[in-house]
Amino acid sequence: MVVIINKMDTCEWKQDRYDEIRGLLTPFLKECGFDTENKVSFVPISGQEGLNVSEKIDSKTCPWYSGGSLLEIFDKVPIPTRDPAGPVRLPILDKFTDDGKFYIYGKLENGSIQFDSEKLLQPSGKRLHIKMIYNS
Repeated sequence: MVVIINKMDTCEWKQDRYDEIRGLLTPFLKECGFDTENKVSFVPISGQEGLNVSEKIDSKTCPWYSGGSLLEIFDKVPIPTRDPAGPVRLPILDKFTDDGKFYIYGKLENGSIQFDSEKLLQPSGKRLHIKMIYNS
C-alpha cells in the first residue's frame, strides 16, 4: 500500500507535519491488518507543484525524506496474482435497479462468483444472492 501525503508545500515540507499524519494513520492501518513496517510506504508530495511525484524531491526542499518519488515507489509495488479460490474482490463500476432487480457492474479482480451463491456486499454489509451472471 502506498499512502500519499499531499499538500506538503502548504506546511513548507515540515517533518513534524509529516510525522503527525503518519502517526495518526499508522494505528488505523495496523487495525485494518496492514503490515505498516514492511508493506506500507508513506510518500510526501505536492500534487499541485508536481514535487516528489515523477522525480525525487530535491534534498534542499525536503532534507528529511530519503525515499523515492511516488512513481518510483509505484514501479516497485508487486503486481498481485489472481487467486480463483481467494476472497472475492469486485470493484463496482456501476449499479442500477430494473424491474425490482439489483444489477452490479464490475471487473472481478480476485476470487470467483458462482450462479446461485451468496456474497456479502461491503461496506454496507448487505447479503446478495447471485441469480444471474453476465459476461461481456
